[in-house]
Amino acid sequence: MEIIDPDAPNAKEPITDLISLGEQFLIIRANGVYQAHFPEEIDKENTAPDTKSTYTKLYSVGSTNPYLTFGFLQFKSLVAFSAHKEQVFRHLWYTTRYLLNCEENLYYIYNETIQRGTQGDKIITENKHKSSIPLLPTIPFLDEHVAQFLINAKHCLIQTFKIFHIILQVPDKDANFEDYYKWFEDRQERYKAIYLTIKEDIPWIKEVSNLRNAIEHPNEGQNVEIRNISLLPGNKLNLPSWKYDLSRKGCRKQDYFSDIVADMNTILHNLLSFQEDVTALCLNQELIDTNSWIRICKKQNISPDCREKFFLLRISDESC
Repeated sequence: MEIIDPDAPNAKEPITDLISLGEQFLIIRANGVYQAHFPEEIDKENTAPDTKSTYTKLYSVGSTNPYLTFGFLQFKSLVAFSAHKEQVFRHLWYTTRYLLNCEENLYYIYNETIQRGTQGDKIITENKHKSSIPLLPTIPFLDEHVAQFLINAKHCLIQTFKIFHIILQVPDKDANFEDYYKWFEDRQERYKAIYLTIKEDIPWIKEVSNLRNAIEHPNEGQNVEIRNISLLPGNKLNLPSWKYDLSRKGCRKQDYFSDIVADMNTILHNLLSFQEDVTALCLNQELIDTNSWIRICKKQNISPDCREKFFLLRISDESC
């Protein structure tokens, strides 16, 4: 099947990965993810034998994208030793799509901030010695993109925690992240590495979860204030920023405005790192529980072109 990208019809990118996920067949190139649709899917009743295969474009990012690569592709070989390999790999794709949705919303805000922030800075510079500053450009639908980012971030967390259930049969606690933490705390002797990982990450996980709740259900001690591009005292330019109060749920109250793009970038990085670590730790725990001679280890030095942060090691070789 020849892939012609409608957004870049002259691009000649090779296919880097072909992945079957049961009812879904993914075709991945350096800068694109596509889903193949075969005749038996299109014509289930086989009424038209001349029906051809086709494809749809899912994402404008591909195997060069770190969220797709490290959240999903790098585990293709690592899940092979799991008794739940097909279910795990399908679930990782499902979870990674929330990461890609987060990145899409962040990318929109970042691009608009660069473009409109530059325009706003020029307007201020050209008019600060006049009697007033003309209308500054603002980012359309900023609040909606922030909300969508947080909704997808929380869904990503829910699905990441669900990996505990799929691989280790931990009771599914949905969005009750602290219940997961308490479950592993009570069993930390057996699950020490997993427990320590959740313990370290639970503060920001709670904050992201409650940011999403505050956006959708604002209340006293549970609210977010978003400020678009605007003029600050001293004729300075304010880029998209926010402050929030999450004290109702035991999280912090941020009294100052901080950079939305920088904060969202940190959240996205944390989501990916947590998903990677949880998946690797669960797969490793499964190997331990089945007395396997293989372990999953994390590389110490990660090069810029690296596509896999983890590797398989015989436990007789050396400790990892």
